[in-house]
Amino acid sequence: MEIVKDTPELRLILLTTPFFYSNFLAFFAPLPNEGRTQWELCASFGHGSTLIDMMSCSDLGRLVVAVSENAATFQNQNLRIASERISMDEIAMNFSDLYGKDVIYNPLLPNELAALEFASAPAMAQMCQYLGSKTGLHLQHDVALTEKILAPRAPTKFSSWLLTHSDAAAFSR
Repeated sequence: MEIVKDTPELRLILLTTPFFYSNFLAFFAPLPNEGRTQWELCASFGHGSTLIDMMSCSDLGRLVVAVSENAATFQNQNLRIASERISMDEIAMNFSDLYGKDVIYNPLLPNELAALEFASAPAMAQMCQYLGSKTGLHLQHDVALTEKILAPRAPTKFSSWLLTHSDAAAFSR
């Protein structure tokens, strides 16, 4: 920012984004138990009450346009944006409401997630550990700033995203 401040025709705006709803399917999906009476969410985000900063790709697309249209207001700033802070317990309740089955959050330890039998498990465990950390920079994200930039449009909530993606094959299986 120091380097570009003397170049009036050049603007630098950083958008620091948290976890994306759109990546949710890649991280984990609800798995039915043997009796198929309930589902289980498994990830290493710590205890269910830990809030996770989440946003949607569609919101990011709108944010980029809104920031570009008001570049003078936001230039030379780092905008830490978040659509919603939500706990895994709330996510499990949203799944339960939509699918009509009890959903239990199983907070795996990072090494338990990393030991699962798919190629990206170690990377996912590392990302979950970072996103669930109480000391990470992601806790500085600002929902109010996102609402201000998106206004009059409201940021997407996880429950809305889940409705949009409820026919995803991974959820059905």
